[in-house]
Amino acid sequence: MRKKLFPVACAAVLAMSAHQRADANVYAAELAAVNTGGNAYDISFRLNEDATAGVTVRIKNSSDVVVRTIAAGNLLKGANTVAWDGTDDSSSPVPSDTYTFEVEAAATGHTGWTKISDETTNEAINFFSAKGIAINTDQTSPLFGRVYIAENAGDIAETTVRDTTVDGIFVLSNDLTDITAQGTAGYDGGVAWDTSTSSPAGLELHEGKLYISDWSDAHAGIWVMDESDLSAPATELFADAPDANGVRNNGTDDYAGSIYDFSIVGSGASTALFTMDEDITVGTATPGSLLRYDIGTAVSGYNTVPTPVVDESAITPGFVGGAYNPVPDGSGGWWLNQYRYTQSAANPCVVHVDSLGNVDFTSDTLTGSTAAERMDRHYGAGLAFSPDGTRMYVGGYGFVTEFDISSGPASPTYVGTIATTGNSNRDIEVDAAGNVYVMNNSVEYMYVFSPGGANSFVTEAPTGVSMSVTASVSDWNLNGY
Repeated sequence: MRKKLFPVACAAVLAMSAHQRADANVYAAELAAVNTGGNAYDISFRLNEDATAGVTVRIKNSSDVVVRTIAAGNLLKGANTVAWDGTDDSSSPVPSDTYTFEVEAAATGHTGWTKISDETTNEAINFFSAKGIAINTDQTSPLFGRVYIAENAGDIAETTVRDTTVDGIFVLSNDLTDITAQGTAGYDGGVAWDTSTSSPAGLELHEGKLYISDWSDAHAGIWVMDESDLSAPATELFADAPDANGVRNNGTDDYAGSIYDFSIVGSGASTALFTMDEDITVGTATPGSLLRYDIGTAVSGYNTVPTPVVDESAITPGFVGGAYNPVPDGSGGWWLNQYRYTQSAANPCVVHVDSLGNVDFTSDTLTGSTAAERMDRHYGAGLAFSPDGTRMYVGGYGFVTEFDISSGPASPTYVGTIATTGNSNRDIEVDAAGNVYVMNNSVEYMYVFSPGGANSFVTEAPTGVSMSVTASVSDWNLNGY
């Protein structure tokens, strides 16, 4: 059954780690091209931050060769447009072809971790009780850079500028604006979300689908939305209605219960859903074990009993929190995270399991003298990783802690903390450029932090975005084609 979590308010001062890295923090998204007549195009994009060191647009032919480089100068956060007149770097008309482009944004950077979100003026990042965050990091997708938030207790956001929110999914562009003009009503997919503060909860993006977990007992399960059309009806992945404790039974066996967060790996028919179920026992695997569902392309009607991957009993100390978050490490192993309301050395926030199922790291004590101890903090909710996989961010009681895991998961090194003005950090995500997003339901808004150091990021035009050029006879003669 679901354990109720109690947010605690606190006034903490924002603190930055003095540690600086070369991770990018400014980047372009929402790339598009519109023909403005003849062979001329307006290339548009959004910047998540000011490009204080300039923006460069490169036009490429069908052989991926750059034919034109446009120095657009320093551009501001938000929507921007750069014109291309259909000529190359020598100002000659380009030959007939299909062209694409890339946008490189650069910035002089911050002196250290810096909060780039402003909850006092941007109502789009204010939520009464949001839990999950998902970010599209796939540059081939036209929705690259979009941020998805699960709001699960629509109400007045007391300390913010937003009047009300309604349960469901909210979507922001990379510059944190309401890109679909949805206002205060979350996309619900036609689903009657439960009125508890756990419905919906976790979010994952996978191959154009948005997967959503519901942690309330009366409505426990996984729902699936089309990322490109969130107004369309959602489907319910699992068959059979949950009982009063959130457990689903296929007539013979229990196969799913209350799921706070989850991960999806694989592709097409090989897609697998991984959960740490709060309720069910599978064979000898007790609640809190890591379970695998081979869902393939199914988006509804699934009722097969999962396969245990890591038995909770093999994790010492054990997991008891219920608000679990499994994250693959990219090498066949897993990082396992749980939210805890109270500090307890007997029940770690974070555990790593290698590809053979062996526990090779666990955070266990609370004094703060080692990396493990610094990781094992009160309210340890949320787990995310830098784009290059060398940094791990762990949610804590009023802060996010950064660890260097470049030497391997068994020996994380403490780097520093990013303090938040609210204690209850419920989820953490990192975008393609290395910015850290933190959902906090104590202060009722989402933070976004950028790392320090000068930086740049190249965004490729997504699949399907191109510019068709048809050269005239005079153009061909002029250029000797």
